[in-house]
Amino acid sequence: MNDKIFESVLENFEIFFINKKLELSRIQKSNKNLTFEYNLANFQIKLENYHKEIYLIISKNNDTENEINLFNLLEFLYQENKNKPESNYYKNEENLEQCLKKQIFYLSEILYNNLTLIKDFFKEVNYKTNIEKFNTFWKSSHSDLY
Repeated sequence: MNDKIFESVLENFEIFFINKKLELSRIQKSNKNLTFEYNLANFQIKLENYHKEIYLIISKNNDTENEINLFNLLEFLYQENKNKPESNYYKNEENLEQCLKKQIFYLSEILYNNLTLIKDFFKEVNYKTNIEKFNTFWKSSHSDLY
């Protein structure tokens, strides 16, 4: 990802969280991949770029062993709701910059709209129990992966 696209992606993501005390904590760039991490409230947000796709990974601050993809977490949190948010990688968008901007806007919007649910999941008082429930749910829902 070139620097222009990188800066654009960061800018578009951060616009959503100006009032939420979003703190950029780490940037890691390589030839093909980009990772940047933010601290927000009681959890950490990691955005990873692989080719034309951006993945949003969430974990408790300083607990990278239990990282969860945003849409996997929402699948768990919305178990009883058929209107759960789903990922969108805009694969039909040919322009790389536009594709990534659309993804980051979509990810930002989904994260912002579900911030209260996510914060509750990562609250210290219930965190271990929530992780155990998530892992049980995930393994039973996706047994083909195990």
